[in-house]
Amino acid sequence: MSLKKALEIIYSQPCYHGYELVTRKQCDIAKWQTLINEVRTTSCEGKIHRYLSEILVGYVAVTDVQSCALYRELMSIYPNAKVR
Repeated sequence: MSLKKALEIIYSQPCYHGYELVTRKQCDIAKWQTLINEVRTTSCEGKIHRYLSEILVGYVAVTDVQSCALYRELMSIYPNAKVR
């Protein structure tokens, strides 16, 4: 959570963290499940990009397990993003 908070301070915009699913974005659970299933089965780049873009709209950064698990896809969508 400290990385999330630091990024929010630096960029003055929200950062998506897995904790969002518990506190505010429970509706995203099904979206993440659909996205993971897509990655595991068909790997249709267009669908994967669309799902990620829909989930992350309004966020300047993403941290936690989901960003680690989908870093390749995120780097493809956001090639100029800083990855640490």
